[in-house]
Amino acid sequence: HIRYQPLRGNSGFYYVRNNVRTRAAFKDAVMRTDQLFVSRSHQQTLLEVLSEHISYHGLRVKTFDADDTTWFPNGGHFMTRPGFMKDLFAGKLNDVYLFHMNWTNNKKVKLDLLKQMGEWYVHDSCTNGPLQETLEE
Repeated sequence: HIRYQPLRGNSGFYYVRNNVRTRAAFKDAVMRTDQLFVSRSHQQTLLEVLSEHISYHGLRVKTFDADDTTWFPNGGHFMTRPGFMKDLFAGKLNDVYLFHMNWTNNKKVKLDLLKQMGEWYVHDSCTNGPLQETLEE
């Protein structure tokens, strides 16, 4: 989608090195919640921040295109690539590190789909209830 160019990164999942440049970029992203509410997109806001930090501060960014790797499939694969999903379920893809279930309307749908796929590994006791209660258990 042209809206998310040039990086086309997915703001729901990213690996970030802990250094001065990345801390500055993510601090800037957090400070732009007003922009997030206007654009209604974490992805657009983050990519604008990254583009600025690449240009002005020398930040280096690498994104993986869904066509280039099967390491990090996501909801787009689930919704539009049935052959890929059949191979994943059949155990034919041994290089998948993480499945990010985006392209869903809300957390409940996301969890239901991951559980149906057999790809949800968190115990219910860790997700039901306030964080403080979970930490005290």
